[in-house]
Amino acid sequence: MKNGKYFLMVSLLALLITSCSRQPAPGSTPSPTGSPPPPYLTPVPSGYEPQSNDWKLHRDPVSIEIENSSLTVNGQLPAEVSAVLKGNLPNQCHQLRVKVNIRIVVTDYSSSHRIDLEVYSVVDSGQTCTAGLQPFEVTIPLGGFSGGHYNVYVNEKLLGEFNP
Repeated sequence: MKNGKYFLMVSLLALLITSCSRQPAPGSTPSPTGSPPPPYLTPVPSGYEPQSNDWKLHRDPVSIEIENSSLTVNGQLPAEVSAVLKGNLPNQCHQLRVKVNIRIVVTDYSSSHRIDLEVYSVVDSGQTCTAGLQPFEVTIPLGGFSGGHYNVYVNEKLLGEFNP
């Protein structure tokens, strides 16, 4: 009798747990686990990507003129998006680097799209250079985007946003 009550309790508990779990609606196709395919195409190289030998060089911050920098978006889908960055390198010996990181966070209720541009310079610390800022203006392709709302940040400062 004791085993029968135990079996009944375990069976009811299992039924309760499975009935409360999230099940797809009848006739619908369940989505695969993990993140959905990205709504963007990988950007073409800009020539300013981090290089494999950068670890040998000294890394320095770059002065970005965020108010004079901008985003360009073409009107077609997928929308080709680029960041036009203006700023100054510490001197002519510094080499510009831009690392692009596209993050899409999807939850049950919403999704957020963020593009982070990490902009810095590298220099051989043994190299002798004359003092003086070296202005730059570069265009960094971010890729082709087909949907969503995107916020673009340069060194943690908001450059702009777009909806393709």
